[in-house]
Amino acid sequence: MKTTYEHFADFQECARSDEIIRLYKEQQDHPERYFEIRNGDKLTGIPDKTVKYLFVPECVTEICDFAFAGCNRLVGVLIPQTVKQIRNYLFVNCSRLTFIAVDEDNPYYDSRNHCNAIIDKCSGELIAGCRNTIVPADIRGIGRFAFYMQSGLKSITIPNNISCISECAFKDCAELADVKLASGVKEIGFGAFAGCVGLIDVVIPSGVLRVEEAAFESVNHIWYSGPLKDAPWGAWNRN
Repeated sequence: MKTTYEHFADFQECARSDEIIRLYKEQQDHPERYFEIRNGDKLTGIPDKTVKYLFVPECVTEICDFAFAGCNRLVGVLIPQTVKQIRNYLFVNCSRLTFIAVDEDNPYYDSRNHCNAIIDKCSGELIAGCRNTIVPADIRGIGRFAFYMQSGLKSITIPNNISCISECAFKDCAELADVKLASGVKEIGFGAFAGCVGLIDVVIPSGVLRVEEAAFESVNHIWYSGPLKDAPWGAWNRN
């Protein structure tokens, strides 16, 4: 079985393996230099927003809202096996984030098949992604705010097993230009693609059963031929 830092080093592009190993050990031994941790186990923020690699220390059991927000040079994150709870808005404005890995011994979350995302094992939802995410075919949905303000994300393919795209899942992904939705999608939540101003000519599966308000607010043009003609799409143009 690979060690924690070897998993991370598999994806590294901008640093030598020995540098990755050094960073891993330093962040584990001196977490206060890299992480804001409340009550000994809750990760609340990152003091140095210019950091490129983060190995969440094993003392952490909960990652709070906006924990990594604004780390605009962050390239990769590793989540340890100790983390039991992960909140929302994790990677807001982390436009360079390329890879996300969860320790394979974590019983609550994973990043299966090197998908560069965090999957909640209980709900079967992708709860946090980045510009390099490949949505796994064996999950059930895209969680709330999963890609919120991921400005580096340019394209995404939603596989057939995905039935629900939740509230604000891709909200304000300004560079998102290409979305491929498979026929399995049944529900598109409130503001799911709102603010995706680069998105043009999205084809919506006719089998969609529910579209919530402002799901495509500020989107250039959507194509849809199903029964929900009067749904509150919020798009600028609809065929």
